Amino acid sequence: LFTLQLDEKDTAGIVFKKQGFYHIQADTNTKDGLTLFRFYDEFPNVKTPEQLLKPLRYLTTKQEYDAMSSNKNLKAAVDSFWLSIGGSTDRGRELVKKFYNRVQNSNTYFSSYLEGWKTDRGLIYLIYGPPNVVYKNTDSENWVYGVENNPNSLTFPFIKVINPFTDKDYRLDRSQLFKTSWYNSVEAWRQGKIYSEK
Repeated sequence: LFTLQLDEKDTAGIVFKKQGFYHIQADTNTKDGLTLFRFYDEFPNVKTPEQLLKPLRYLTTKQEYDAMSSNKNLKAAVDSFWLSIGGSTDRGRELVKKFYNRVQNSNTYFSSYLEGWKTDRGLIYLIYGPPNVVYKNTDSENWVYGVENNPNSLTFPFIKVINPFTDKDYRLDRSQLFKTSWYNSVEAWRQGKIYSEK
């Protein structure tokens, strides 16, 4: 916590150097205020080997992820992963482009107190891609993959979470029904196929 002193024009200058989120309040007796999120400098883009590695936890086993994380050359570990699932340099590049575009889009559209790819909506967007249809109301969203009103279509329901720091916090209403689809979607990626490519 720190206090800002206003000058004679009721202004204060501040630079937010540390990563995290800042909640600015005029009165400490209430939670109301302005919240600013300070992620890394390149945000929403992913550029460094660490930033490229972290979203791969959705596509890898714990052992694979731990092995890549402990590799002294993270860039080589990430490149090797994409080359192995792509089967060729060209296919690997295409997978990298699609996957990290989804990471960046997730950061742009779904970031709240977390980077967008770490949120429930970002998780689904990263693996399945953009939904075919989105239904929104004040406290929920439903994402439909497939044709509307088709029983074989997949619908992910997201419930808005009451959060004093952001109005963009949504939780996936998880169901065992999603388990098979999830594993199939991840396996498609691991076989070098871009799931839900439009």
